[in-house]
Parts: sequence; C-alpha cells; structure tokens
Amino acid sequence: MVTKKSRPCRIDKMNHKFAKMQLLNRTRILCISDTHNQTSKFPRGDVLSHTGDLTNRRSYFELKKTVE
Repeated sequence: MVTKKSRPCRIDKMNHKFAKMQLLNRTRILCISDTHNQTSKFPRGDVLSHTGDLTNRRSYFELKKTVE
C-alpha cells in the first residue's frame, strides 16, 4: 500500500505561530523592597512591585521626592 506524505495543514501552521508568539510575549515582574528614599537604576520590567518601606519617616515630602 502506497501512502502519500502528509503536509501540515493550515491549522497546524497557525498553532505553531501562536506557540512562538506565546514564548516571546513574557511579562517581566520587578520586585523590590525597603528602598528608604534611595533611587537606583533597575532593570526594565512590565510590572513593578514595591514592598516594605519606601521612605524613612513616612512624610509626604519624602514620598514626593522619592517618586519624582
């Protein structure tokens, strides 16, 4: 019995492209904590999570200065 070589169907090609896109589309999460008025260069990320203390004395002036 002779069988024909099967070609990938269009759906298989689309699924492969979608799988490739999923590998490239990652979310980078940056987690930092206890910076206490310090500003530094951080790596690029999509989501920033800051836990702990952002300021030393919890004043509005410190917060504004640190965030700007």
